[in-house]
Amino acid sequence: KSTRSSTSAATEDDMERIPPPPKFENDSNAAEQWRTFKQAFTLYMKATDVSGTSSERQVAFLLTIGGQSLLDIYNALNFGSATQERPHPEYDFEHVVRLMDAHFLPKQNEVYSRYIFRTRVQLPDERFDTFLTDLKLKTRDCNFGPEKEKMIRDQIVCGVNDEKARADILKLDEPSLGKVVKVCLAHESTKLQLKVFKEGRPATEEVHAVKDRRRRLPPVDRAKDKKTSSNQAVQHCKYCGSDHARARNACPAWNKTCNKCKKQNHFAVVCKNSKTVASLEPEDDTDEILMVQSGKPSPLFATLNLNQEGIRFQVDSGAAVNVITKRNVSPDQIMPTSTTLRMWNGTKVVPYGKARLNVTTANGHKHIVDFVVVRDDLRPLIGRKTAEQMGLITVNYSLVASISAAGAQGALEQIMERHSDVFGQSLGSLPGLVHLVTKPAASPKAVTGCRVPVSVKPQLEKTIRNLEQRGIIKSVTEPTPWVSRMVVATKKNGDMRICIDPQALNEALERERHPLPILDDILPEVAKAKIFSKLDLRDGYWQCILDEESSLLTTFQTPMGRYRWLRLPFGLAVSSEIFQKRLQSALDGLSGVLCVADDILVYGIGETDAEARSDHDKKLENLLQRCQKIGVRLNRDKTELHRTSTTFLGHLLTKDGLRVDPEKVRAIQEMPPPTDVQGVQRFCGMVNYLARFLPKLSQVTEPLRKLVINSEPWAWSDEQDNAFQETKNLVARAPVLAYYNPQKPLMVQCDASERGLGAALLQDGQPLSFASRALTPTEVRYAQIEKEMLAIVFSLNKFHQYTFGRLTTVITDHKPLQAIMKKQLDQVPRRLQGMILQTQRYNIDLQYRPGKELLLADTMSRAFLPDDHCEQQLEDINVVNHLPVRKDTAEKIRNATLRDETLQKLTAVILTGWPQERHNVAPEIRMYFPFRDELVVEDDIVYKGQRLVIPKALRGEMKEKLHSSHMGIESTLRRARDSIFWPSMNAEIKDHISACNVCQKHAPAQQRETLKPHPRPDFPWERVGCDILEHKNKHFLVTVDYYSNFWEVDQLNSLTSAHVIRRLKAHFARHGIPSVLITDNGSQFACEAFNKFSIDWNFEHVTSSPRYPRSNGMAESAVKTVKMLLKKADESNGDPQMAFLDHRNTPLQHMHASPAQLLMGRRTRTCVPTTTKQLLPKNCQCQKPVGAEETKDGFLSRQTG
Repeated sequence: KSTRSSTSAATEDDMERIPPPPKFENDSNAAEQWRTFKQAFTLYMKATDVSGTSSERQVAFLLTIGGQSLLDIYNALNFGSATQERPHPEYDFEHVVRLMDAHFLPKQNEVYSRYIFRTRVQLPDERFDTFLTDLKLKTRDCNFGPEKEKMIRDQIVCGVNDEKARADILKLDEPSLGKVVKVCLAHESTKLQLKVFKEGRPATEEVHAVKDRRRRLPPVDRAKDKKTSSNQAVQHCKYCGSDHARARNACPAWNKTCNKCKKQNHFAVVCKNSKTVASLEPEDDTDEILMVQSGKPSPLFATLNLNQEGIRFQVDSGAAVNVITKRNVSPDQIMPTSTTLRMWNGTKVVPYGKARLNVTTANGHKHIVDFVVVRDDLRPLIGRKTAEQMGLITVNYSLVASISAAGAQGALEQIMERHSDVFGQSLGSLPGLVHLVTKPAASPKAVTGCRVPVSVKPQLEKTIRNLEQRGIIKSVTEPTPWVSRMVVATKKNGDMRICIDPQALNEALERERHPLPILDDILPEVAKAKIFSKLDLRDGYWQCILDEESSLLTTFQTPMGRYRWLRLPFGLAVSSEIFQKRLQSALDGLSGVLCVADDILVYGIGETDAEARSDHDKKLENLLQRCQKIGVRLNRDKTELHRTSTTFLGHLLTKDGLRVDPEKVRAIQEMPPPTDVQGVQRFCGMVNYLARFLPKLSQVTEPLRKLVINSEPWAWSDEQDNAFQETKNLVARAPVLAYYNPQKPLMVQCDASERGLGAALLQDGQPLSFASRALTPTEVRYAQIEKEMLAIVFSLNKFHQYTFGRLTTVITDHKPLQAIMKKQLDQVPRRLQGMILQTQRYNIDLQYRPGKELLLADTMSRAFLPDDHCEQQLEDINVVNHLPVRKDTAEKIRNATLRDETLQKLTAVILTGWPQERHNVAPEIRMYFPFRDELVVEDDIVYKGQRLVIPKALRGEMKEKLHSSHMGIESTLRRARDSIFWPSMNAEIKDHISACNVCQKHAPAQQRETLKPHPRPDFPWERVGCDILEHKNKHFLVTVDYYSNFWEVDQLNSLTSAHVIRRLKAHFARHGIPSVLITDNGSQFACEAFNKFSIDWNFEHVTSSPRYPRSNGMAESAVKTVKMLLKKADESNGDPQMAFLDHRNTPLQHMHASPAQLLMGRRTRTCVPTTTKQLLPKNCQCQKPVGAEETKDGFLSRQTG
């Protein structure tokens, strides 16, 4: 008892002497806060001997010291059921700590943790020991294993901001972590000591808006400053907008004419006659005073809570540190500092010290902020970096970059003048010739001649001649196996762009699969850059020259004949990868230059902005010299020079380091709140899709889920709005939002609602970026299939920096798009052609998923951003064979369509979307379901592809016009199929012509009777025909299968029945006994021996009509084919058996399968190269094969119009 009492007394004494750790703060970085608190509490327990007390008392200490935030989390934990070993789990200290660990420390994403580690660099004013400690902390979730110390060592070498220290480290023979740390600490210590010797005072930091309220300082004597400063000092020039020595001969604008006011000695970018509303101009040659014309803005203030007290801070975007007065901080919170503050008026203030304080914003968010403590007569201040982190201000980095662009314009014009060839209008060329590789089994395809509207032809001829003169295309006169269709895109300014529709060629070309740079390798270096420039190649693809063989593959048909591309054309699926490979190879070895997709980035690194600018300019000059040497041409209009921030691979690169590009999450952060229960359900469905990346999701969304319960009335209050905003914030940042990895597959979800488009970019199911926009009033009237295709174009263009140059899986919930994308462009509705043409520069794999699986894109499309601008105007497509309709005819069809009830129902379904199943379609329009993917509505007229759908009231008139010249049935049908359509059009036109008295009167006198075809067989070798032919005094037996059109040929030494039966038995033993054998009435077949043969072998023998062999048309057709092949083999000294083999492997017309495939389920090997896969057996279904003597009725019945 005495021992226990003494221990208890000792513990109480220790508790009085040893202060407890700070309370647990559940802020945005709760995991790190819990790690720190747990470590401090464990030490406190050991120091005060609390660890030796009961488990229940340890829990009580934990919750008492932890405070209300930790107690709230404790009350929400699921402790599990009581057991014999653990009767009270809520008081089991080790069990409670484990549950807390599981709550605060979820399983980390290893790839993301390593990315965070590899992008950590030493900040400009950061001590090395702080940098080293943070690196070690960041390795905890990286799973480096035994390589941990090497990884830390490597990151120190890459991230340390002392170049001399890095150089000394690289000189070490075996640089261990200990040696590297020792070198860095020694350099830092030496650097600080030298600074003290040099300056005699500590370093200073700049504070802009701190106001001294005791006295006013005298004004600065600028005249004196001018006298003491050198005329040769580098200053900002108001005449050219760049920095240079103060002398006329140093200014590039001197003696130059302004493009705006036409006066001399200045550039347009700094012209004071500019109509810019809020221009920024330097007011004096010596002092740069940026004055916004709208006047001086009022100071921005924010009230923040510190130590339960509200303090009014001024928010200053120009301040480098945060400032607080001494009276607002307790003495024990102040730590010593050597920092000196330099205020906006040039005076310096020595602070009392520094303090790290907990700050709460007005919306309840908590932050840990570092302050510099100053005297009480100064104003508390929040600097830019902290204000941005708190959400008090938002910095538009693209606008910041544009401010520096004005000063860069003068430098840009100097660069253009020095490298006029690089930025010229001539066509450039990347080194080497491009060779396109076709797949071994690819079969060449060639389209026939083409026509264009008369109104288009003069401009088309001019465009083709221009391309030929520039050396981009060349006329072709020799035969070429590959010929693609031409597509003409008309731009808004009236110019034309010639493209090809290389669908067949794309399927035949092998991809190069060129890898993109690994992000982890380049971002740590780019993160240290302070200044950036971006450049773009002029006509990038056309700078890749094709070799002769590849050029012939790109041959295309025009009204002026065939042409081939001499340069890499747009539209080929392999073009982007070839271009990327060539560009990287051409720029290989240039330091500070990166090229990904079609962007070239140049960046400068340095301790100061001036050093970074100098480094950048050297790298830019090296790039331009390389371009000039190899003949590459750059686009002046797309050049961005000397920017302090720019976007690259989904990151916002700034002088302060890497940031997430705000555009990636703008669609989420600016998403309007839902207005009904369905909107809440869609939003919750989207965030549930991301639940595995969202900790504490159910707690955050609970107010929203209350609205979904049927018993709860709809009421959107502040509680729901706060939950909605917090959920969006969670979705728009890590760990939900991932970083792009070029090594992983890329997926795009896209969807279109009635009035908006939505898209999401994903890798491994985790989003990288979101996008949405409203449809324009014109786009709202698009057919649903056009809206869905527009969503694909929008997503590919929006995510261009990711999707260009690599395979991208595009997911849509509109299944007909898969069929549309496989068709030739001239078979696609006109508006869809322009959209498909824009997708041809991307390598996409279009896949269908039901709408319920596209939760992200569906939510984006229904809660879209309000801006409705089209980022890229769709071009008008004048496809060859397009026949324009006169205005009066179009108006007549439009009015009749509006009065046609059936077509009005059809229009409504086209605009809103077709049901998935045919039986769900209204009976009146069910006949349109098979070709629903071809139907669109434009100007209240329904089109099937390029053809007008004729209303019922005008069909009689159309039939009269079509038959006005009394052409035959086939000619009239071909004419109709060029431009018009309605269901059963073929049958109606046939009946109309059959009833024409004029045509009947002048019909041929000996018209053939209508044939009665044989019933079509259901399986191979069911119905077989035989006939005998004579060739060069030799007789041959031809046996043909009616199902597959496969025939056997046997030379007969004798025409006796026995000899013929012996040959047929061999065939029946090989292929099986047919059900029916059809022959003529020759003596070999019309005899008792052949009758007995049919009975013994169990088949029906049918003979054709005497003196009418056409009744055995299939056999007669086979005889004709065999005789032709025998004659050609004799004349060419060829092998007739080889001719038979090739014929049996040639696909039948309308069948897409050969006789050998239909009979045996496989191809047979020939002399033509064939892959093993093609020779494997396959189940080949016959689609009702057609005999040689098929009736006209049968032929017409197959036509669908």
